[in-house]
Amino acid sequence: MTPVDLKAARKRLGMTQAQLGRALKLEGPDPARTVRTWEQGTRPIRGPVKVAVELLLRQAEAAGPDAREESVR
Repeated sequence: MTPVDLKAARKRLGMTQAQLGRALKLEGPDPARTVRTWEQGTRPIRGPVKVAVELLLRQAEAAGPDAREESVR
């Protein structure tokens, strides 16, 4: 997964960087910072992150567009 792929997936999910960080259960005071470094390409995106993001996308697609809007609120 490239930085561009990750950003596109996050946008499809309708999430901010902070929301994606929380959804991925990232630890630390600023989950958005980790997502930001992945999207900027300054930190490698590891395999488990790719798998987790793909699962989030599948869940969102199965739930439909209305569920994505609700999850962001």
